[in-house]
Amino acid sequence: MSAKQQKYPAALRRNLTDQLGFLLNRRVDEDELSFDKAFSQIALDILGYEPGSGTWSDGRGDFGVDYWIVEEKTATIFQFKSHDFTAGLNSEMLADSSYLTDLPRIRKLLEHLNEVPKEANQRVQEFIKEVGVAIHRYSVSPSAKESPFEVTIFFCCLAGGLTKQAAEEYARFSAPINISWSNQSIQISTFPIFIDELIAERWRESNTDWRTASGERDDKVELHVSGEMISSAKSAVFFTKAYDLVSAFDRFGYQLFEPNVRCELRRSKVNEKIRESVRHSRGRREFKHLNNGITLICSSFQKVNRQAPVIRIVQPGVINGLQTVKSIHDAFDELSDSEKAHFEKDCEVLVRLHTREAVADYKELVKSTNNQNPMQPRNLRSNEQEQIYFESLFADMNWFYERKEGAWKAFQSDSKLWGSLKGKRVADFRIEGRAGGVRNVDNLELAQAWLSFIGFSNEAIHNKRDIFSDEKFYDLVFKQRVAKHGYDYNFAFNDPSVRSEAEQQAPSPQALLLSELLREIADGLTPTRKQNRDDSVKRLKLEKLKKEEQDAQLVRDSLYTRGLVLAGAKYLFVDFCGLVLFRSLGLNVYSAANWLLSSRSMKPFFAGRDLSPMQAVIKADDFEVDDVIAVLWGTYSYCLEMIIEQPSWRQQFEQAAVRSRFNYSDYNRKTLFGQLENLDRVYQKRAIPQPWSEGIERHRGIFAYVKAMCERK
Repeated sequence: MSAKQQKYPAALRRNLTDQLGFLLNRRVDEDELSFDKAFSQIALDILGYEPGSGTWSDGRGDFGVDYWIVEEKTATIFQFKSHDFTAGLNSEMLADSSYLTDLPRIRKLLEHLNEVPKEANQRVQEFIKEVGVAIHRYSVSPSAKESPFEVTIFFCCLAGGLTKQAAEEYARFSAPINISWSNQSIQISTFPIFIDELIAERWRESNTDWRTASGERDDKVELHVSGEMISSAKSAVFFTKAYDLVSAFDRFGYQLFEPNVRCELRRSKVNEKIRESVRHSRGRREFKHLNNGITLICSSFQKVNRQAPVIRIVQPGVINGLQTVKSIHDAFDELSDSEKAHFEKDCEVLVRLHTREAVADYKELVKSTNNQNPMQPRNLRSNEQEQIYFESLFADMNWFYERKEGAWKAFQSDSKLWGSLKGKRVADFRIEGRAGGVRNVDNLELAQAWLSFIGFSNEAIHNKRDIFSDEKFYDLVFKQRVAKHGYDYNFAFNDPSVRSEAEQQAPSPQALLLSELLREIADGLTPTRKQNRDDSVKRLKLEKLKKEEQDAQLVRDSLYTRGLVLAGAKYLFVDFCGLVLFRSLGLNVYSAANWLLSSRSMKPFFAGRDLSPMQAVIKADDFEVDDVIAVLWGTYSYCLEMIIEQPSWRQQFEQAAVRSRFNYSDYNRKTLFGQLENLDRVYQKRAIPQPWSEGIERHRGIFAYVKAMCERK
């Protein structure tokens, strides 16, 4: 979080800000969240916090405590401040004093832990109790007298900074303070996080080229050697200044971690212990003895003849110790100025440095040295036979299949070292004529899309964490070919028939890819909530009405409601298409997917993620008979409009506590798919002329139309 040290080129900063804005708006649309809630969730994710690792407060009476984590020796509090960002983020906006009103309230809570305010909601009362218990337990530990219990408050604000007046106010109550409670010393520190801090984290994650944050091409870092060094032509072992690693991470970001098989840098207990040791002077001095250090590989290194010994390393890669580097980097940002000076002077890290030629296969080093933090289930599966198999088959289609986190970044860094894709180059997966365009697909997102395609979109959304850890999910996605859509099993994921009727064969890569591209198409064809509202207000000529009056009329408009459903349920279109294709083709869907990928307006998207031809078709209502995916979008939209007109559906929708859950509920999908079946029966008897229905009318039914198109291939 040391964005204050970053100096991005203007164009890069704009791009990073736009990307952050896109993430925020997508979260608002898909999860139907308020601006504040969407910002808080995205910010926590960027900063490396798992959603379930802490506790959320529940609004009124929270005294500014929005999210917290209480641990053995520390407590971390987040206070989020946001605003309406649908029109885009303004990274130059300065927050005024009104954004600061909750920070003094948090401090007052902490300074008076024995006096729980009557206005405090239940969650905040739980927070106060939790902090009190943690402090009491810490007070009887051996280290309690040497080090205070630390409370860190992060003021996370969606702005470029503070106005002059707000900055002066912030300075008055943000300085670290020491208080005492139950005979235990407590240190309270406050740190601001603005847009630049967030985009700095995003840049570090996305940087895959040897460029610094200032945009300069560079592939070298210099590490100061402390004390004696053991070295040979291809290896060296020495202590270095921890600050050198912090600076390198600030300059290059995650590019330093490219050789590592995992880029899992969520905050964990191991990471917290590393940060905890760096927070105190004794821990900083002893860090080199108590930490395992890091292992680096590089293309070459050399000693630099200076007064202080320095090693210049070309294209360094951390293959063990990424958690150490990231954790000390984050801890450094949270130190006071005097503590930072002590860190720079006295904190050292053990380094083992090897050139790539030092061992026959450097990947064996990665496997043998990464054991501190547990790997995610997805990464543990990354070397399973079927994952390597899909990687190769997707590459044959010129699509890069990311079977583990950071895979595309690592392949970009040095494709020659990617043993499972011999002969493939980065250029094979790039999209010509489109800067930064790549044909790559993440296997976790792909698994969610495929689960939706086979009729289990509710599980795809709400059981995402189980896909790679639970055999029932993993096998159904990667090892079996289901015979029917989940609708025909009454959406019962655990129905034994789902598996007994499936073929014991992996799905075709074309079918898997089709499902993911359908999800991306739904994303690209769906207006944002703001766009949907603005378009509906204009269409209904409500511009002169007050917002409350506009809302009263919008909720009665089926097209507006359809836009809400589209924005909040991108996987519902995938589910819909899966039902149509399974009903039309049965097990032949796995072979027909290849033709569908190359069908009329689908082909440009498959070849270059170009959605403009399909967008043009839908905007002009100019559908060709063989443009199957575009026709299915028209059919899907029509079916949505029909069910929205039903009073029972509208009542359920309006009463839903969480509309995103309602969208994937059995009730909603049964209603939608029932409408599809009814529409198919109508077309078998008579025509209902629509811009997209020519082929359906000709073949007397939706399923008969799709079957005819795919079989004539």
